[in-house]
Amino acid sequence: MGIISKIRSEFLSNYLRQKQAVFSRLEQEVFDQTQRDHEIISCHNGCAYCCSVYIEASLKECEAIVYHLYQNEEVLISFLRKYPDWRSRTRQLADLCTKNLNLVREKEQCEKVYRNLTDALLFYKLQNIACPFFNESSCSLYSARPFTCAAHFVTTPPEWCSPLDSREPKIYKGSFVDEIADLSFYNEQLSDPGITLMQVKVYEIIQKDRAYLSQTNGLPAFEYVEMNNSKIAAILRTYL
Repeated sequence: MGIISKIRSEFLSNYLRQKQAVFSRLEQEVFDQTQRDHEIISCHNGCAYCCSVYIEASLKECEAIVYHLYQNEEVLISFLRKYPDWRSRTRQLADLCTKNLNLVREKEQCEKVYRNLTDALLFYKLQNIACPFFNESSCSLYSARPFTCAAHFVTTPPEWCSPLDSREPKIYKGSFVDEIADLSFYNEQLSDPGITLMQVKVYEIIQKDRAYLSQTNGLPAFEYVEMNNSKIAAILRTYL
């Protein structure tokens, strides 16, 4: 499949439209919860205290994020520039978080595994290293962000969410279990949603597209849909 074939474009654009509806539902769900508790959501545009935590996403979400990047060249370039340093600085703890999360998914639910996971996630957060999609106090892929990001809201002061603040924020979470359980992926059904560290999987997908470009010696077989593939190809050749 080309970098942005018609099948890929239609599937992911539909998925992102559906995701917007889910985002609205999650916001309403949490708003109703906080109303019942007489609380007020304190999250606001530009607040980025949670943009340094370990974030997972499904394979489908990561594929949609790549699609979003291919339509936003400046965001793609920014991500590719920032990723190597981010990965180098977070690799050890990020991989430890991934390992322990996978153990939990594999039903290794002993106390030691949970303790190791809790410690790893906390230490990762305390590094306070901004996500490579964080750009000038905002998320550069906000409309395509993972459900993990979109489903969390707090009612305590935003600064309590800082990794360097010892106070515990009051967190409300919307449920997106049904969305993650949907295993449709193009014309097939996945055996599992492929939950993993979002930034790493996004980079891996882009690398595979770059490899495809190399094999085709340019762009002779691509279907041009909704974007200029030659520009994206040039960006990938420059930064990968």
